[in-house]
Amino acid sequence: MLFGPFLRHDLFDLVRSFGGVGTSGLSIHLARQVVSIIMKMHDKKVAHKDIKLELVHFDADYNCKLTGFTHCLPTHGADHLPRPTKHPGGTAAYAAPEAVAKLEHDPAKADMWSLGVLLFILVIGRPPCKIADESDTWFQCLKRRNASEMDEFWTKHMGASKIKIDENAKNFRMLVDSLLQVNPLRRAGIDSVVRSKWLCTVCPSQDKCRGFIKTMMGRLFTKARQVQDGTYMQEQKMESYQELGAGAHAHAHAPAHSVSTPTVPSGRLTESDGGSAQGMRSGTATADGVSSKPKADT
Repeated sequence: MLFGPFLRHDLFDLVRSFGGVGTSGLSIHLARQVVSIIMKMHDKKVAHKDIKLELVHFDADYNCKLTGFTHCLPTHGADHLPRPTKHPGGTAAYAAPEAVAKLEHDPAKADMWSLGVLLFILVIGRPPCKIADESDTWFQCLKRRNASEMDEFWTKHMGASKIKIDENAKNFRMLVDSLLQVNPLRRAGIDSVVRSKWLCTVCPSQDKCRGFIKTMMGRLFTKARQVQDGTYMQEQKMESYQELGAGAHAHAHAPAHSVSTPTVPSGRLTESDGGSAQGMRSGTATADGVSSKPKADT
């Protein structure tokens, strides 16, 4: 178990300020850390039930920490048999369709849908759908799984974020497609995610990725201080990942503060989609273990 000070900013702040991270380098580094945390939780037979960008914070070394254990549930009972639940979980925008419908379901499989939504927003900068029920057009597309409709779904979302359609993008699509399966029996488990081609792609060193995260967090801290002091100019724009020299991806990103686009009517990425940007902070988890230690802001 590791405990330590947390930074104030989280993955939601990063995406809201800089846009989607793209499919290479930095996004793979961040995704590996988040997946590692979830894998350790599921190995301990515990489901998080509220996985979202707002609850992934950075420690002083710029490693990901998962917080917010208010909705955690055991995945198995004392008899070691699966323990289904009807508990809907935390945040509607990230909740699996069976959780939204309040049906009895496997909480670990519900985590996998939430992970798919998190990765989608992290990379593309917007959610795949507003909510996983029949009222949402894009969810209907995910449910029908018509090949031409799915191609349109990915073309519009990736195109709106100017993501280059290369091998990395194709591997990312394969992974997220396996997670955003409406039928939980067809949905990928954490072991399949760990072995996915996209997560196994070679990316920049951890030190390089941490250095880039440090640069971005520094800009967010500077902006926060300027807003507090009244010196921040609203017409200012945060630099793009490319302008900051990440080297994590070569394509252009959407301008800062333009996380949504009229051509993809899946909803604007705002705090109302997933709660406060600071999220719930009732516990922490790291790639080295899981704890219920309250988060301390610094």
